[in-house]
Amino acid sequence: MGKKLTAQQIDEMIAANPNSQLFDQCCKCEGYEDHMEMNDAGDPDTFDVICDECLEKKHNKVAYIK
Repeated sequence: MGKKLTAQQIDEMIAANPNSQLFDQCCKCEGYEDHMEMNDAGDPDTFDVICDECLEKKHNKVAYIK
């Protein structure tokens, strides 16, 4: 499970590894996490990723509608 990063954490990580630090941005809440910590958003036409929190909300919404 990923952890949302603050702007300060991102700055520190980039300073420590300026040429190799990568991040992913959630396609729903736009929060940032370390690269490869998020889930595939399920759209085969994009490279969108979704955080655990938004994915859970999405599944709960679908379960509620059914």
